Amino acid sequence: MYGITGPSNLQKIRHTTETEEMLQEFLRLIMKGDNWKISLFNWSDILVSNLITFIETVFQGLWFGFLERKDFDIITKMYYSSTGMYQEEVYNLSGFWYWEEQIVNNFFKDCRTVLVGAAGGGREIIASSKRGINVEAFECNNDLVLYCSHLLKKYGILAKIVLSAPDHVPDEMGIYDGLIIGWGGYMHIFGYENRVQFLKECHEHVKPNSPIFLSFWTRNESNVFDFHSTRIAKFIRFLRRNDEPIEIGDTIDSPGYYHRFTKEEIEKELKEAGFLLVFYSESGVPHAVGKAFDQILN
Repeated sequence: MYGITGPSNLQKIRHTTETEEMLQEFLRLIMKGDNWKISLFNWSDILVSNLITFIETVFQGLWFGFLERKDFDIITKMYYSSTGMYQEEVYNLSGFWYWEEQIVNNFFKDCRTVLVGAAGGGREIIASSKRGINVEAFECNNDLVLYCSHLLKKYGILAKIVLSAPDHVPDEMGIYDGLIIGWGGYMHIFGYENRVQFLKECHEHVKPNSPIFLSFWTRNESNVFDFHSTRIAKFIRFLRRNDEPIEIGDTIDSPGYYHRFTKEEIEKELKEAGFLLVFYSESGVPHAVGKAFDQILN
């Protein structure tokens, strides 16, 4: 995962101090005739690490400055269509991962109907169906919908999957006892307002007190490089008169666009859409469970 953590302003000072101290040590060892190669390696390692981080920061800032929401959707779709794992039986028949299993056991044990969003090739659909749950699902990638439909038919699994618009719940879906957003799906939604709108649409399709299960990647708020890449992107967008908001934690690389969260962000977005955060963990893959209010609080 790209750039999960980075130094704060205090850490930057420490890195500078460490570099100066390493250089002094390197010169001292040369003067003493000791093993100067070790010192040179350590010093150059710090220098190269800082250089790589600088390049990543500029790379993120430039591309977030020039790319737009529709471009992020295309790049993300290309990744999932071209990554074989999501269209392989071994993966999609592998069931829930241990941390997912724990959540389903604790929060979905009374659910008879579940809506699976960002269903991918069908892993969560099949795992839920094997528990006797009636499952309906949606997915915005047509390649994955076609594969999933074929897999469900092949194994006689009576679950429904429909093609959706990116970042939206199809109006045709019903009302369910619980909602599972497929692994990492939520973090691919660009922008705070779009994520909250998606959750509000989810809220319309679950009963009061129903659980919603999200998984995502996280970030360290002390990551000063996130801050700098966001400033670069915002400046370029200002020059281009693009008012789409860029947020600290936004990332673009091989899996496409994704947002890296803090616990506070997850809690805020759930609450804004009518869900109470009841469980949060970074064990396995970071994940959270919300419970639906009777109505969305304004």
